[in-house]
Amino acid sequence: MNIHKIKYAIARPVFQQLAELRWNRCKDRITLRFLCNYAGVSEKFLTPEAQVKLDNKVVMLAKAGGGYILKNSLVFSVLDHSEEILVEALKLGALTVVTKKAIPGYPCIVVDNPMFLYARMANYYRSRIDAPVTAVVGSIGKTTTKMMLGAVYSQYANTCYENGNFTNITHILQLCQQLSPRYKQIICEISEANYGTIEAASIALTPKVAVITAIDMSHMEEFGDPEEIKRQVCAISKNLDSEGAVVVNKDEFSSFEYLNNRRVITISQKESADYFVQNVVVDKKGICFELKDNLKNENHTIRLSNVWGKHNVGIAAQVFAAAAFLNIPSEKIIKGLRAYAPQGIRQNVYKTLDGRIVYADCFNAVAKSIDSAITAAGTIPVSGKKVAVLADVEEAGVVSEQMHHRIVDIANKSDFDMIIAYGPKLNKAISQYPDPIVKKIVRCEKFGDVVQCVRNNVKRGDLVLFKSSHSWHLDRCIKIMWPVSFYYRLFKEKIPYLLWRIGIEFN
Repeated sequence: MNIHKIKYAIARPVFQQLAELRWNRCKDRITLRFLCNYAGVSEKFLTPEAQVKLDNKVVMLAKAGGGYILKNSLVFSVLDHSEEILVEALKLGALTVVTKKAIPGYPCIVVDNPMFLYARMANYYRSRIDAPVTAVVGSIGKTTTKMMLGAVYSQYANTCYENGNFTNITHILQLCQQLSPRYKQIICEISEANYGTIEAASIALTPKVAVITAIDMSHMEEFGDPEEIKRQVCAISKNLDSEGAVVVNKDEFSSFEYLNNRRVITISQKESADYFVQNVVVDKKGICFELKDNLKNENHTIRLSNVWGKHNVGIAAQVFAAAAFLNIPSEKIIKGLRAYAPQGIRQNVYKTLDGRIVYADCFNAVAKSIDSAITAAGTIPVSGKKVAVLADVEEAGVVSEQMHHRIVDIANKSDFDMIIAYGPKLNKAISQYPDPIVKKIVRCEKFGDVVQCVRNNVKRGDLVLFKSSHSWHLDRCIKIMWPVSFYYRLFKEKIPYLLWRIGIEFN
């Protein structure tokens, strides 16, 4: 029995009805003919069955294989869905489906890339909102960057952003249709999980600012080549606003040739840049640093509370640069950065009821982010010892073995007292090292062993870091060991997200 399928079967009709009510209130539905003209689709791409529907009003754009297929919606085969799924969408009331291959006897729009057509049509809805879009892309630090931007922009204007994992292309295209004029700033985090998704998001959003975080070898299974990952991430610049800019960290970014000759704003902690970071001080409260604004010839002192790690200093500098480009006053930016607080299971540090310190950063991982997490956690002052729980990195593709060896090297060089390793790839890498080198690493084959090892070795005053790909669910260990602390924080953080989602769905 699949409990998730049962829950979905019960919930879907309820939310479908709510969505129908919401969309039925919309008086400005546009026709299929208008959308096709806007997106540059000739009538020759429509099957005869679809051509007779050109003057029907479209309720919404949706993907096949999920979501709400409302009456007269336009459904896209974003990820090459099967003919059966597309026919099911039509039976549920879709006006027509956009696909790569016509389905005989059914209304279809046949194009080479349904995802890009989806984006061009979604851009119509986006174009009705004047608020500038800040797009956040990259392999590491996207969510932290988005949340810092949200904390800053919210000091100045009503801002649309969220603290959940609302990052894939279908989420972004859904968001375009549900933006409210009340928003004066929009922030979107975009995943590069599949070919073309960031370019499609760029088409739909036409961002004013693109913040590119550190790029590493995540999603190697999809792309197979580090250079291709860089090209895919930098594709956000292809449809940037004509007066827009890309914000990069020169210490980590070198792929300027992929930025399509867009204006680039740079930050650095090592060399000359538009914004230069200096005098970084780490204390028990977090990080304090000075930021020299070479564009305005100003100096600012910035404090980040409950935040550690020099990579977060770089992120804060990029946030400052993006906000300053949008003419947000520097005092508002500094106030917003001071107000920023990590959330969920991403770089979130909190003290449990029994006196342990938990550093939860177990949503995504590559070797570089593991290095950053260990370095950051290592700077947190504690009275006891430091323990790190690490698990396998997924989606590393052909570089998986090399990456896990690199993780073992990072763990051995750290000043942590104990490393708890979980997962066959990481344990295989450890087994290839001489015993004296890995003496502080404890290998666990089962999740229960991880929980028991944490229970036996993490005492009052100790710090424990959880870092892995989300598929290993290391957050379960936190839930088991410290449920009150975990769920209390989760409840506080998720209420604003739920309110945001309700506002987006039914504004």
